[in-house]
Amino acid sequence: MAHFALINEQNFVENVIVLSNNDEEMGSEFINNILGVPGRWIQTSYNTRAGVHYGPDGTPDNKPALRKNYASIGFYYDEIRDAFIPPSGGPQWILNEEKCVYEPPIPMPDCPPDADYVYIWEDPLQEWLQVPKIY
Repeated sequence: MAHFALINEQNFVENVIVLSNNDEEMGSEFINNILGVPGRWIQTSYNTRAGVHYGPDGTPDNKPALRKNYASIGFYYDEIRDAFIPPSGGPQWILNEEKCVYEPPIPMPDCPPDADYVYIWEDPLQEWLQVPKIY
């Protein structure tokens, strides 16, 4: 399967669609002319996150990461980096240039896998809050 993101004039993702592998080679031309959905369509990879390509088992597989991140609605397409960048988590978050993701000003504390809590970022307080997991 091939995934394509519709990019608006401000370079934000407005939609993401899936094509069969048979239609992948035609890409944007297929979407515009055959499907009749005009616009600027850019391929994205469902298996790419934070500059790493992951295999079917969820582990990095050393394949090239396509455009740093899988595009979602609201992501920004940076033409210079040729990367999809997710929205920032807050005004103090910093763009990791290598991964093309925003990172909090304070790293998230470690959380054991069996913990009954998770951490969420509280921007006004500029800190991580521990909240109970909802099952």
